Amino acid sequence: MLKNRNRNDANDSVAKASHQLDSAQKRNLLMAMDAGEKVPVRTSRPWGSDELGLFCRQVPNKSLVGEGEGTPKGVKLKKERMTVLLTGNALGERFPVWLVGKSEQPPAFTKAGVSSCDTIKHNFYYRHNSTSWMTGKIFSEFLEELNKKLISQERRLALIVDNFPGYKVNETSNIRLFFLPPNCTSKAQPFDAGIIKSFKDHFRRRMCHDVYAKRESFKTDEGYFKGVTVGGACLWSVEADEAVCVQTMINCFRYCKT
Repeated sequence: MLKNRNRNDANDSVAKASHQLDSAQKRNLLMAMDAGEKVPVRTSRPWGSDELGLFCRQVPNKSLVGEGEGTPKGVKLKKERMTVLLTGNALGERFPVWLVGKSEQPPAFTKAGVSSCDTIKHNFYYRHNSTSWMTGKIFSEFLEELNKKLISQERRLALIVDNFPGYKVNETSNIRLFFLPPNCTSKAQPFDAGIIKSFKDHFRRRMCHDVYAKRESFKTDEGYFKGVTVGGACLWSVEADEAVCVQTMINCFRYCKT
């Protein structure tokens, strides 16, 4: 069952107006801010955004077995995939997660009386297409929603993203995009430095807790998988995003010198 959730509004954020941010530009910007110099938009640190592929019905592939119990039977891995877009900054502030699936109106949403276009009341956004991948159209919608929030709060924001063609869309009034140079994502993208890994770990932990809580209600793995819905996976994603600790985000942004 979907339940209403709340999230604190994100604070100010800024950046230098540019279409591509290299290490020298980041260093100069941070030095200017630390020295108290004026920059085009007032803030303390830029924000970052990155996507990940999430196999929402795939249980962990490792388990603990007692001595003498023998080798447990394997299970067929489920390949149902969703795309999750995470957004946040070095202070641990975040924007609600965006999820992309294949179904236009998942049955779990219909059962809960929720429209796929009005999921923000549950603290996430849901979009769909035939491949469940991020596209330029969906990313443009993401920027528009974020821009509306910033306009209402009279704030501006700098967003660091990968050099992915789908991200190269028209900029909005209160958001400036920074594109990382090619082939440096693992070193310059804070989300790839550990935030996404932490998110996936928290998501799997919630799935394991759910398996344990329902262990008496199913006899086979297939019986459990039938009960895992897109709606449930969306809520687990929201909880996993909130569970990523602030210190993890600080460390990842520091590692990337963002």
